[in-house]
Amino acid sequence: MGMAADFSPRSGASDSLSALPLSGESVTPAKGVRVAWPHVVLSVLGLAASAYATYAHFLIKAGQDTGCGITDTISCDKVIGSQYGVVFGIPLGIFGALFWAIVLITAISSHNVSPRSAALQRLVVGTVGLTTSIVLAYISLGVLHKLCLVCATTHILSGINFLVALAGFWKLRALTAIAPR
Repeated sequence: MGMAADFSPRSGASDSLSALPLSGESVTPAKGVRVAWPHVVLSVLGLAASAYATYAHFLIKAGQDTGCGITDTISCDKVIGSQYGVVFGIPLGIFGALFWAIVLITAISSHNVSPRSAALQRLVVGTVGLTTSIVLAYISLGVLHKLCLVCATTHILSGINFLVALAGFWKLRALTAIAPR
């Protein structure tokens, strides 16, 4: 995970910090892309958890055990299999997978996208994910009075994703404030 910076001139770049990678971001000059590696790792983990949540949904609907029901209170089956486990007939795990795919897409940006714009995109996506996770955690714990470990994993990953995006955005703002004009 080398931190290489591309200090070559860029055509049309108006951002004086366009050559500076953010925290956890590496620049690959040959390919012309910047990769925010923490977001890539989080998206892969989130995709895996969302895929399992979707798989568990279909197991539950088929009347099979997911192996995730530890107690009556700690039970993925009771949360994922509840009326809140689907929206418009689509399992929430599929929406989770779409969210994590968007996180992955925003983690990779071309040199044509300013670092500020890329950081802002990641922050907006992270904010949507965190807000959704808070609502879903409330439904799980406050309404159903159940804890789904798979769901909690995605909520925690979403919170970390938001914090990493926020830290990257703040770091870029701090660099912008002290950058020579």
